[in-house]
Amino acid sequence: MKKNYFILINLCLSVFLGAFLIFMIQPLAGKIILPKYGGGAQIWCVCLFFFQAILLLGYTIAYLLNYLKPRTLAIIYILSAIISALTIKIPISADWILPDYHPSLSILLILSFYLALPVSFLSTISITTQNWHRISFKDSPYYLYALSNAGSFLALLIYPFLIEPNLTISQSIKLWDYLYKALSLIICVMAFLILKTSYKEPSCIFIQTQEENETTRPVLSKCGLWLLFSAIGNITLLSFTNFILKDIAPVPLLWILPLAIYLGAFTICFSSEQFYKRAFFFVITPLLTLFMLFYPYTGEKLLLFTINSLLLFSISMICCGEIYKSRPDPKNLSVFYLLIGFGGVLGGVFVNFIAPYIFNNYFEINFVILFITFFIGLCAYHCSDTTIKHKIPLKIYSFLLILFCSIQFFVFFIQKNTNFTEICVERNFYGVSKVLLKENKLFLYNGTVVHGFQAINPKNQKFYNIPTAYYSTNSAFGIINKLFRSHRNNKPLKIGVIGLGIGTVATYGEKGDKFDFYELDPQISNIAFTKFGFLKNTKADVNVIPGDGRLSLKKQPAQNYDIILVDVFSGDSIPVHVLTKEAVEIYTKHLKKDGLILIHTSNDYLNLSLIIKNLALDLKLNDINIITKNDNKFSYNSTYCILSKESWIIDKITRLNFKKEYPYTNYFIESKTDKINKNFVWTDNYSNLFSILNK
Repeated sequence: MKKNYFILINLCLSVFLGAFLIFMIQPLAGKIILPKYGGGAQIWCVCLFFFQAILLLGYTIAYLLNYLKPRTLAIIYILSAIISALTIKIPISADWILPDYHPSLSILLILSFYLALPVSFLSTISITTQNWHRISFKDSPYYLYALSNAGSFLALLIYPFLIEPNLTISQSIKLWDYLYKALSLIICVMAFLILKTSYKEPSCIFIQTQEENETTRPVLSKCGLWLLFSAIGNITLLSFTNFILKDIAPVPLLWILPLAIYLGAFTICFSSEQFYKRAFFFVITPLLTLFMLFYPYTGEKLLLFTINSLLLFSISMICCGEIYKSRPDPKNLSVFYLLIGFGGVLGGVFVNFIAPYIFNNYFEINFVILFITFFIGLCAYHCSDTTIKHKIPLKIYSFLLILFCSIQFFVFFIQKNTNFTEICVERNFYGVSKVLLKENKLFLYNGTVVHGFQAINPKNQKFYNIPTAYYSTNSAFGIINKLFRSHRNNKPLKIGVIGLGIGTVATYGEKGDKFDFYELDPQISNIAFTKFGFLKNTKADVNVIPGDGRLSLKKQPAQNYDIILVDVFSGDSIPVHVLTKEAVEIYTKHLKKDGLILIHTSNDYLNLSLIIKNLALDLKLNDINIITKNDNKFSYNSTYCILSKESWIIDKITRLNFKKEYPYTNYFIESKTDKINKNFVWTDNYSNLFSILNK
């Protein structure tokens, strides 16, 4: 059949731009929501689950619409495109109303309220355009699915490198809105062309005859395969996202990369069957697994990250490749994509809503690897390739893989870390918290990040009540606490702390002091009170306020704090909303006239001090940087920024014989005459993590 290239161009543009818009709004919505719930990887996984669920809804709608006549469907699409373009408007981030429920439910509700309608409409485009392609050109439309994935992949690459650095959130939303209206126009043109050509059809070619149904209907085993591998593929994506970010390299923006790898595998596999070579991936996957299994976590982070990314890609290629190899006749593509979407949602339900309650660690990745290894072993054992004459090596290979599965089970679930004594491991929505004992020190870990430790007296096994880690006496907090008490003639202090950790700063509490800790994660609060002794042994009055620190302070009347300590920055969990101009304005509202804001900026990946400097210049505050080097076995390197309205603290510090009294600590005072760089003045409407990544 001669192709109408104008229709073909419209079909390609529609499917490409529809996918692009879905995956453009995805990281944008994540940027709006993530900081308000702590910024961790699990929150991004819930966002992913929402979009997968809406994708399934779109596939279901497209499946049902498949039974309509082309003329009727074209009219519905024209009306839907016009109405949605005129009525749907996504508000700027400041206007997003946050429900006060469990974080998972709250995130799903807020995303549903603002995004369910436009994203579900966009999700119908891929299947519908492929059906229109099938009836217009009478050939396979599966390359359009690869084009759809290419659009998704491009959006994920463009967002962190072009959109986020150059546009505010409101500008990004406006750009998305303009592109959505342009897509609606393209769809109207395409639907009109289909409407025009469908008059020539003698009957509805979407509705198959009974004979066609019998010959082209997919068998149940294939339906189960599509469902299973799409579920495993999504579990792979989400579990590797958690694993890479928490246990290997908690680098900001890295949560986009696993999704990009997964979409890349989808794009490659659905472009052509020749790209998925079973033999290659069946060999390379166990080898990568073997390396990951026995290479110590304390090894080279870049190598670990590379190996895990390659393993994610390899498993994704197997899942996507097996799905594409068993694809049905194009007349059944609606059922095909519906089952793929349903499998993805099942995988998301398992990772987000089942695994946190049945596992105390991220064991989902272990089950994925076990399943894939077992599948490869079975395929090797039952190989039916007639070109292979000697199949005994394949039988041996399959036996070794099954044996390898048993070894994996032993290593993953039985073997313990001999360097630490595990006291407890707890998992909830916000992550996995581990309390570990080593050399008379009790540590709190979240992934690879230490959130504090307390020393234990080896003689009586009681806690030493001395400040440790980032809060030693030589740290900025230790120095400021001493200078502030001198400034106040040792009168009691009122201190607000955003981020509890194990409550180490409570060690500095004196009789009459009041410490208010703002902590988002109830699991952390429970561990701090039950496993560590800082909060129990302090002389100060301690109050732990559940919930996000900034949002809690915004609701409260002025607290008149002497010191506000902000310590919520660890690895990838960068709740940007506590480091914006609006956030600092909230802190100053709760501060006494001579009060101080201490912001703990120690970070291996981000230069947060650059943001603090420009915020201080913009708000006309004093800014002092204090950097402490490790001076004993109880302290860690730390960097703090101190903001103040008054200059008394600068006078105090400059009058000290600083090098003599604090030989392991340096300070420098930012000049208030420096020129402001507006690109580093973060607001609720603009932030750019990529620009402050440590090179």
